[in-house]
Amino acid sequence: ARAQVSATVGAAEPAYAFRGARGALTAANPAQNFTLTAARSGVLLAGKQLRVGIALRALGYGNSISALPSASPRAHGNRVSYLRSGVSEWYANGPLGVEQGFTLARAPAHRSKAPLTLALALSGAKPAGLSADGQSVKLIAARGGTLRYGGLVALDATGRALHSWIAVAQSELLLRVDTRGARFPLRIDPIIEDEPEAKLTGAPEAAAGDKFGLSVALSADGATALVGAPRASGLAGAAWVFTRSTTGWTQPGVKLSGPAGADVKKCVAPGDNGEGEDPMEQPGECRFGRSVALSSDGATALVGAPLSEGHMGTAWVFTRTGASWGLQQVLGDPDPALKSHFGAGVAIAADGHTAIVGAPADHFYRGSAWAFTRSGTKWTQSGAALSPADEEGQGRFGQNVAISANGEAALVGAPSDGGGQGAAWVFGSTGSGWSVQSGKLSAGSGGNFGSSVALAGDGQSALIGARENDEQRGAAYAFAHKGTAWSAQGQPLTGTGEAGEEFGYSVALSTSGARALVGASGHESEAGAAWLFAFSGGAWTAQEQLEAGAQGSASARFGSSVALASGAETFLVGGRRDTQIGAAWVFGSGPSLTAVTPNRGPLSGGTAVTITGNNLAGATAVHFGAAAAVSFTVTSKHSITAVTPAGEGVVTVSVTTPYGTSSIGPEFTYVRSKGSQETPPVGATVPGALGTTGSTVTTPSGGVLGFSSGGGCSVSLLSKSLAVQKRGRAVVRLRVSGTGRCAGKLRLRVTRRLSKRSARLKTIGTAVFSIPAGATVTIRVKLNAAGRGLLSAHRGRLSASLLLVRQSPAPALAQSAKVRLARAKKHSSAHA
Repeated sequence: ARAQVSATVGAAEPAYAFRGARGALTAANPAQNFTLTAARSGVLLAGKQLRVGIALRALGYGNSISALPSASPRAHGNRVSYLRSGVSEWYANGPLGVEQGFTLARAPAHRSKAPLTLALALSGAKPAGLSADGQSVKLIAARGGTLRYGGLVALDATGRALHSWIAVAQSELLLRVDTRGARFPLRIDPIIEDEPEAKLTGAPEAAAGDKFGLSVALSADGATALVGAPRASGLAGAAWVFTRSTTGWTQPGVKLSGPAGADVKKCVAPGDNGEGEDPMEQPGECRFGRSVALSSDGATALVGAPLSEGHMGTAWVFTRTGASWGLQQVLGDPDPALKSHFGAGVAIAADGHTAIVGAPADHFYRGSAWAFTRSGTKWTQSGAALSPADEEGQGRFGQNVAISANGEAALVGAPSDGGGQGAAWVFGSTGSGWSVQSGKLSAGSGGNFGSSVALAGDGQSALIGARENDEQRGAAYAFAHKGTAWSAQGQPLTGTGEAGEEFGYSVALSTSGARALVGASGHESEAGAAWLFAFSGGAWTAQEQLEAGAQGSASARFGSSVALASGAETFLVGGRRDTQIGAAWVFGSGPSLTAVTPNRGPLSGGTAVTITGNNLAGATAVHFGAAAAVSFTVTSKHSITAVTPAGEGVVTVSVTTPYGTSSIGPEFTYVRSKGSQETPPVGATVPGALGTTGSTVTTPSGGVLGFSSGGGCSVSLLSKSLAVQKRGRAVVRLRVSGTGRCAGKLRLRVTRRLSKRSARLKTIGTAVFSIPAGATVTIRVKLNAAGRGLLSAHRGRLSASLLLVRQSPAPALAQSAKVRLARAKKHSSAHA
């Protein structure tokens, strides 16, 4: 529906129409920030960091596909079409993206039971990972931009939805459609768009003016997000906690609240605008959520409320137990002063036991910052106030703060130092207090240097934003600590150079300090953007530009806040004015694999392997071809150990995380062991048969068919032999009791004795089945030609191997059994 809506809206707006000569048709897409050019070679999408080509190359079934001839594009309004015999390829331009479509008038030659396959050639981009359901894929452009290809829908002539999915190859996308029972013509519709992984909101409570997303924080693993909305809840403010699971992010999140009731009246007094904080402040505005921070494990949250308590300000500590959050303690300025705005900036160490809180209005806006430590459940002040001796004027020291992972280094910004030039200082813990570790850090050219700050995990690298530098174009400056001095690390980081872009409005660093995320909330007339940078070879280079795209409003102020997970595999970007309410967007890097060691093993599986790659943290599934690994353990974000399932041939290894499935992986080869029976190992899943992908299947010991524990699927075998009819149909009767459902795979095999020491196992028939609770069924399987011949000639020893899996209740359990395969004495009817 999304693709059709976009195409319909685009058809009504001249801005999305194609223009030009037939050989080179072009169209703009202002909402997606790219242009389209259609030529015989295909369609080219081009933007600031995009130049991606896509075209239908071949058509067929499974891996048997035939190349298609090129065609000239024809345009009508916002739609361009390529007409070939039996298939039409078209693109419809619209504000939500480019709807790509295919209409197949008839089935390709030699219709097959294999999935219909459309091969799309890609240029200028590579697949970065499939979604967990195979319905979308992220495309990384060579120039650093990203596209999402998904929303796949396939319908037959009757309007029936067909099962469809996306596969990837080195430089191709493969659209697969199960056409069994389908009536032609078929219509296949994906959409191409620039879209983040998830959008977090304060719905259903959020309202206009809440500034949801003005502040954000992430746990180290990127699975917990904290988003501040300082004007929510009737201006008192609020913050929301979101958690990620294998199915996505929780919506709505858990709401954290600060001042309430009579305490709200102690916030901004009538007629008091906060002296520079914000002339739009109103009575009862506490700004709870103006700043937020999370511990590494995401179980301790720190939220600032700088206008509470009559502008003195507070900072609130919350802790999580299980899935519930509770208030642990409210921190106040140890040296209370009128309008200190304590809580304007907050930071917390990785272990959640050390915190830094800024009070930029303290001492008539010279400002200060305070350290706190936790012992048990109690927080206490640690040492005297952090305050530099060389601050110039009303610097608003403490407006933004950061802390190292070990809690031994702090970075504090003073954006108004020197009349708005700005400065920042690094402090180190002495055990009993804090002292200045660096000299005054500044950019020379000013521009509110220190308006945003970030520290690497070891406290040896810093990133400082100067959002008003050079007519508010902005910049961010990296520094590194070497020996006893801090010095600039490479050239300043910049955006597009657009006046008013405010690059550096927000900054974040990965734990290693080698990756940076910088927000520019004024980009493109306040739509906003953020850039991911990497440091290598002594220089910072832009890796990716992030935008809200179709999920953000025209003045979303995307980039108001940014946060990175420890290894920069997850990014969180806030946009405080999206739809006048605010939002936060989650971006993630999908997993990529480099090797599997060892890369060979027996058909029966059971080989212990190590899989290496990137962004493997939080893996939810490991597959060898279509079969799930027997078991796996994530040892680090770069490594997984796994046990191979049963299989055959050469298969591709893949890993799935909440941010997708690795698209191009190493291969594992199954080899036949001489003399081995190669039966499925204990704990194996059966590829493509059980519907238990990602489940852990265990096999109780013993030779009796049935489950060793738990109800839900109690199975009994009603006959010890499989009767085979004249036409090669074998049957076995099973009785299921309990409340669960069973599924399984029946393999009929023959062992041909070649010598006393060896035997050869050969599958001569297979059936897949699912059994509802309380049923007595007859499972039927058709022998192949080899099986019928062997049975007729009475050669070899015929037997059946039955693997049954309980699908519910979880966890899945498996049990195998063997029965004799014998010719039926007379024909008998059977049904399942």
